[in-house]
Amino acid sequence: MAYKGTAKTLLDKFGVREGDSISIRAREGIVNGTLMPRPESSDDEHLVIKLANGYNVGVEINGGEEIKKREPPAAAKQAPATTGFSDRKIVANVAILPKITLIYTGGTIGSRVDYKTGGVSALTTAREFIDSAPRIASVARLEKVENPFSIDSADATHEEWIKIAELVARDLNEGAAGVIVAHGTDTLCYTSAVLAFMLRNLNAPVAVVGAQRSPDRGSFDGELNLFCAARLAASDFAGVAIVMHATESDDYSFILPATKTRTMHSSRRDAFKAVNAAPLGKISASGAIEWNGAQRKRDASFKEKVVADTRFEPRIALLKAHPSADPALLDFLVDKGVKGVVLEGTGLGYVPTQTLNANYSWLPSVKRAIDGGVVLAMTTQCLFGRVHPSVYSDLRLLSGAGVLYCEDLLPETAFVKLGCALGRAKTPEDARKAMLENWAGEIGAPTRASDYLE
Repeated sequence: MAYKGTAKTLLDKFGVREGDSISIRAREGIVNGTLMPRPESSDDEHLVIKLANGYNVGVEINGGEEIKKREPPAAAKQAPATTGFSDRKIVANVAILPKITLIYTGGTIGSRVDYKTGGVSALTTAREFIDSAPRIASVARLEKVENPFSIDSADATHEEWIKIAELVARDLNEGAAGVIVAHGTDTLCYTSAVLAFMLRNLNAPVAVVGAQRSPDRGSFDGELNLFCAARLAASDFAGVAIVMHATESDDYSFILPATKTRTMHSSRRDAFKAVNAAPLGKISASGAIEWNGAQRKRDASFKEKVVADTRFEPRIALLKAHPSADPALLDFLVDKGVKGVVLEGTGLGYVPTQTLNANYSWLPSVKRAIDGGVVLAMTTQCLFGRVHPSVYSDLRLLSGAGVLYCEDLLPETAFVKLGCALGRAKTPEDARKAMLENWAGEIGAPTRASDYLE
């Protein structure tokens, strides 16, 4: 047990262990719930109790409290049955539904309540995913779950992106009609973009999906998102798209462009938004798809196999400009051997250039980096809008030095695209040219000149 000191002594006194349903008389009054685990690094003066409403509370103790074991609530005595397909009578024609696979990489979307401890554990089989979102079985045959790793998405590297891309290509080439990639939300947009760049000859849907809320909360968003992702994976769409809640309600999920989407909130269920683009469409809770204009559809006559072009240069960085930013930050990266840097500039694409104190000008460091063969790609931290290399004198100085202005690419999208471009390029100039090619809808229509003057 992770509890120690005063907390452990108190729990031992009453014979209580993690997962027990208890009633504790403490300073706050009587608190009823399930005793939850605590990290070993935590203090010994609090117990963590999961209440009946699903929320956890910390109960302060001094060792003199009284604890009683209770019978667990009826709902907690029985875990949901993992019945699978054969005994579910959701559809009569399940055999003719499109066959899809799911690649689970970690994150809240693939977790379930552990009714013994009140915590969550990972789903690992197709049957368990069906039980977490039963309506999947009404739109597709989910026959296989791949689980190459289970990590927080913040811990993902390019090595994990490569594994996901290779699995998607293999599953599609082996006959899957579509693939769901279940992923943690923190870096989901990076992964969706890199899949759009790595998967070539893609003639089927790849739905990247996550959940903002855990399944032990009444506001769990994973069930709708999983169902809608399955609906997209079983459709005639061709390409990579993100499927996430469109509103705070459980009414529909957006189909979002893989290379033009960003997480705009740390916890809201509708946190994912298309930037400099519109959603591709939406999927209702009933499974109806409403497209926002014409979409690329799978071509039945196209017989080429999906290729995972996973060449990627990991020696890249994303650097944000800010007032008083020391150009030594860029020098440090160059000295460490980076091959490319995405600059997240201000406004139309600035980094400090004509500063009153010359020591803060980035221009010498920019020239040094480019002379050394480093690709510097400029984006805007404004997110909406695009960068422009010639509207003002600072921009012209940076562009003249060789900074590449990347239209309306989102910083995260530019980052993963730069890794792919450098991985495939023979020279820095090849990579520069590739960055301005529209590989997967990441570059929007040109902005009118008048937009910069209004």
